[in-house]
Amino acid sequence: MKKVIYIFWSLLMISSLCISEYSGQTNLDLKQHLINGVSYFEAQNPQDAVTSFSNGSTLEGFEDIAAYNMGRALMETEDLEGATSAFKHAIDSSDDPKLKSKSWYNSGNIALNSQDPSTAIEDYKSALRLDPSNSDARYNLALANAMLQQQQEQEQQSDQEQEQQDQEQDQEQDGENSDQDQEQEQDQDQDGENDNQDQDSENDDQDQEQDQEQDGENDNQDQDQEQDQDGENDDQQNKDSGKENPEEKDDMGGNKDQTHGGQDENGEEQQIAGRISMEEMARILESLENEESKIQSKLRKTKGDGKKKTIEKEW
Repeated sequence: MKKVIYIFWSLLMISSLCISEYSGQTNLDLKQHLINGVSYFEAQNPQDAVTSFSNGSTLEGFEDIAAYNMGRALMETEDLEGATSAFKHAIDSSDDPKLKSKSWYNSGNIALNSQDPSTAIEDYKSALRLDPSNSDARYNLALANAMLQQQQEQEQQSDQEQEQQDQEQDQEQDGENSDQDQEQEQDQDQDGENDNQDQDSENDDQDQEQDQEQDGENDNQDQDQEQDQDGENDDQQNKDSGKENPEEKDDMGGNKDQTHGGQDENGEEQQIAGRISMEEMARILESLENEESKIQSKLRKTKGDGKKKTIEKEW
């Protein structure tokens, strides 16, 4: 009932007005709209009340009362934005401190219900400045301050929780990055070990190849040395054979000079072979036999003459 007391008071003022002939039916119609709006509001029909208050809002001298009553009806329809606008119009168009205080008070209620304590506090303070006796405004101001403090604490707690959550996420991210870094380091170490193993394997292969090449060179050198030694031994044997053969020829009564002659004729063969071949030996023996035959023939001729002759051998 307290909410409509001011409405009834306004209606009484309207009904007590004298209607002049100058205003005519038009003013009566406007007044009737305002009266109908109060009736609809009492009957809990706020939508029709809004329509009636809107139709009577142009009644001269009652614009602020019509705007205030329309704001109250709009609050019932939960059109809070429209109600705030109506209360603002009532404040701007009225010179009545009490009506303006009630308009600020209802605007504060809208802000408080909308979880906007900062705006509600300012509206309640404006209402108390105009009417310090407005106990409802004072009570709701305390509620608005409590709500604001609670919101600030919640925001602070939420900020702390968010900060803690961010720190945990950062720590988790740092841990993940650290794990990734360790994995990368392990991969790099593994790659380094693999590279070292590959390098060692390559070095072993190179060492083996070098050893094989060195062994091959040593084998070739040994073979060459053996061949050279065999050649030297063969040459030495040939020289020894060459020394023994002239003695045998002298023992056989061979002609040393003739032998040298045969050696000169076949010097090329002796130089190539390094020793007397079988064919050469046969030729030398044949030559010796021929020479012996010639000597015997000369001896026979000498005997036939009865004279001794000294025969000089050509060889």
